[in-house]
Amino acid sequence: MSNVVNLDDYRPNNLEKEGVVTRPRFKNVLKSMMVGAVTPNAVEHLLQAHDNTARAYVEHLFARFDSGDWGDVCEEDSAMNEKSVSDGSMVMGVYPLHQSQPDVKVWLVLDGGHETATVLMPEDY
Repeated sequence: MSNVVNLDDYRPNNLEKEGVVTRPRFKNVLKSMMVGAVTPNAVEHLLQAHDNTARAYVEHLFARFDSGDWGDVCEEDSAMNEKSVSDGSMVMGVYPLHQSQPDVKVWLVLDGGHETATVLMPEDY
C-alpha cells in the first residue's frame, strides 16, 4: 500500500492562466507535472487547518514555490534552492500550515530532476 495520496485534486492546473504565477521557474511543477503527492498526514493537517479551502491553500503553496518564494528557509537553504533550480537537484520550500499556527510547518519538496513534487509534514520526511 502506498504511503502517499494522488494529488490530482490539489494540482494548480490554471494558476498561470489566472495570472497567479508570474515567473515560473520549473519545467514541470505547474505546466506538465504528471505526478504529485500529498502524504496522508499532510492531508489530515491541511484539512484540519483549512477545511474546505485546503485545495486553494495547496495551490497557493505551489504558486509561491514556482515563483521562487521558498517560504521559511534560512539564507543558506535559499541559496541552495536557487542553485538547484539550475542544476536540477532537490528544491524545498517550508511554509506555515496556517496563519493561526505559524510554528507548524508544511513542506513542499521537488525531487531531483524536477518531475515530482510532494507536500508533506516535517515528520513525514
